[in-house]
This record gives sequence, structure tokens and C-alpha cells, in this order.
Amino acid sequence: MAETKYSARPAGSHARRRRKNRGSGGLVAIAVLFLIVIALVAVFIIVRSGGEIVYKSNVLEAGDVTLTPEMFLKDETKEIAFDEGFDPSEIDTRTPGTYEIKLVSGRRRYTSSLVIQDTLPPKASPRPVQTSLGVEVKAEELVKDLSDNSYIFSVAFEKAPDFSVPGEQNVSIVITDAGGNKTTVVSVLTVLDAGDVVPVVGPGDDPTPVADTESPVIYGVHDITLYVGEGISYFSGVYAEDNADGSVQVTVDADSVNTKAAGKYTITYYATDSAGNTASKTAKVTVLVRSVEEETVRDLAESVIKRIITDDMTGYQKLSAIYKWVRNNVGWYDSSDKDDWVKAAYQGLHDGKGDCFVYQMVSKVLLDAAGIDNKLIDTQPLRYLHCWNLVNIGEGWYHFDTTPRKGGFDGLYLDDETLLAYSETHSNSHIYDHEKYPDVVVTRP
Repeated sequence: MAETKYSARPAGSHARRRRKNRGSGGLVAIAVLFLIVIALVAVFIIVRSGGEIVYKSNVLEAGDVTLTPEMFLKDETKEIAFDEGFDPSEIDTRTPGTYEIKLVSGRRRYTSSLVIQDTLPPKASPRPVQTSLGVEVKAEELVKDLSDNSYIFSVAFEKAPDFSVPGEQNVSIVITDAGGNKTTVVSVLTVLDAGDVVPVVGPGDDPTPVADTESPVIYGVHDITLYVGEGISYFSGVYAEDNADGSVQVTVDADSVNTKAAGKYTITYYATDSAGNTASKTAKVTVLVRSVEEETVRDLAESVIKRIITDDMTGYQKLSAIYKWVRNNVGWYDSSDKDDWVKAAYQGLHDGKGDCFVYQMVSKVLLDAAGIDNKLIDTQPLRYLHCWNLVNIGEGWYHFDTTPRKGGFDGLYLDDETLLAYSETHSNSHIYDHEKYPDVVVTRP
């Protein structure tokens, strides 16, 4: 072995080394500062670009419009949904105003504004009316065929007619809607002298009632029963008819109803004709707490498995049968009780509807009934933004996501690489904390 030789350090070498170390330390500090600046710029770009996937505001003309999250999506390559807890049906699209819209895409939440404006004037036709001397009639009686995209705010005379002078006079009626738009209709008012006789109206003549004092009739009002957390339709089968106006609009006062709390509530329906006659009817809304036992849910799952699974099936064939049943028998409905998995599973199995939490729990009880090892998984860091299942049929853990998604998503037996590739192109839809779950097969053999 060669002998190692050591040489003495020249004088002053320690001082030079200290100066060199101090110089290296300065370079490291500069490099760290440079990396921090780059990181901050990157975060700024991400935050700024993230806000651009939705419009800051969307302007709609008042009317009966069904709101969809895509109306507010600026970047069509992204997926968007209404945020949990936000109910677009609570917005009356016939009422002008500005409304806050809450959205979610991937793991991020956004806020947009919906501006409902009414720029179109109401429509109406003149209705000639005869009245006796000194007997006043309302402005509403001199017009017919009232309609508007929002609501009729008022019907008034532009100038009050003179009911004390016999004869025919042209009367201007101003109709104003909720948006402040106005339409003026000129109708004919005939004031009959005391000795005049009101002529009999013949076939084809325009009816000219002296006054309409009969209220509309509301049909189809009935008591409603639902379970906590379910949606409610107040107008199913409800309508109103009037002797003069025909079909008239029905409104409902349901401010007291809280579908998130069990109880009995009273609602009132109203219908008003053009003469100002109003009818009302009340009904009861009963909100119940669904009492579901786990045994009931397990029994439902067993009955499904007996119909779709046979003993000669492979593990993958069983997974495929469960996947197809869930996709074909559970429809998307953006609501569930996320504090009770039994209720969520029952909602999917019995009612056939629910959100991703329902899909996850229905899949769980079916997988359990089929004897397939499975685990629950959800996105991080926002719990319940999206959730699905993991399955193991002896080949390692794979993703199993039965929730329907846009673009023909197939969530049956996916390896980690395939699911995360999908996630990257769909707003990070399936980002999860790998340390919390068993290792998923990276690439399927």
C-alpha cells in the first residue's frame, strides 16, 4: 500500500479559507433569495390565472331561465359546478338585481356575479269598458293580455278619467314592470248616462264588463311531505284560472320553510287577476328526519348483489357489474347528508339519486355485500370536494369511481397513473394525500 503523505499548510491558508467560506455563504444567500422571488412570482401567476376561469359577472335578461354553472365558465377546458350549500333555484330570474354565485372547480372556489336586468317593456292590449255615470273603474279593467319577462309592478291611469261626464273618452293606461320599463295603452272608456241601457254583448264582440269582482280559482294545492335535505317543488300540479283573464300566475309564500330542519310549516299560494282580485290557499309542508337502520341498507345492497352477481364471476367481472348498476340506477342530484353514510347509501339505493358522497357510499355497501375489499378516499385538502373508492381483488389497490363526469369518464378499476393523468386535465379533480391511503398500483400490468 502506498504511503499517504501529508504536507504542512502554508501560513495564511486558514485565513484564505475563511474568506472563501464567507464568499460561498453570500452566494448561497443570494441563490435562496432568488428562488423565493421565483416562487412568489409563480404563486402570483397561478392565483391570477386561476381567477380567470370564471367571468366576474354575467348579465341575463329577466325571464324564466334555468341557471347552470357553465354560464359563468370562461375557460371551457375546465370543469365547473355550483359550490355545496349554494342553491341556484333560490334565485328568481324574473326579478332584476345582482346575485352572488358560488362555484367550485377542482380544489378551488370562485365567486361570480349574476346581473339580471329587465330591458323589455311589458305587453298589453286595450279593453273597451262601459260604466254607469259616477261609477269608477280601475285602470286594470281597461287592459288585457298583460305579460312581461319580469313582473308587472303597477297599472295606472296616465291621467284620471272623468266619470261624471257621459260619453266616450280615450284613456291612457301606463303599465310598469319590475325593471321600470313602461308601456302605454290607449283604451276607450264609455260613461253611460242615467237613462242609457248597457247593450247586450253579441258573439264575437269584445266583452266590456263594468267591473270584475270575481277572484281567480287556485287548483292543485296539496300538502307536501319530504325528508331533511331533500329538494322541494311547490308548483307541481298547481295552477290558477280567472273568469276574465283565463290562466293567471300563481305565487307562493314559503319563507317559513326550512328543509334542513324537521318540522311542520305553513305555505300560502296567491293568484291575482288584472282587476286586482286576489285568491289564496294554504298547505302544509312536513319535513321529516329519515330514520334508516344500517341493516336496512345492507339488505338493499344484498338484494342488488343477488341480481347482478353470480358465483362463477371473476373479481373484475363483479366490479364491472357493480359499476354498471350504480351508473345506470343512481342519478346525479347535488345534495346528501354527509354526516350520515347510512342515509347517503339509502338515498342512492332507494331514491336513486345523490352526489359523489352518495355514489361512494352506495359503491361501498355493494362492494361489501360482494365480499370485495374496499376503502373510502377523498380529495385533499378539501374534504368532500370529491370522493370515491379504492378496491382490491387480489391484484393490489385500484381506484373505483362511479360518479358520472363530463367527457365520458370511466372510473372502473383505474391505476394511479391513469387517474392522475385525467385529474391533471380536469381541474385536479382527484388530487389526494397518498400518505393517508394504501399504495395504489401505479401502472396496470
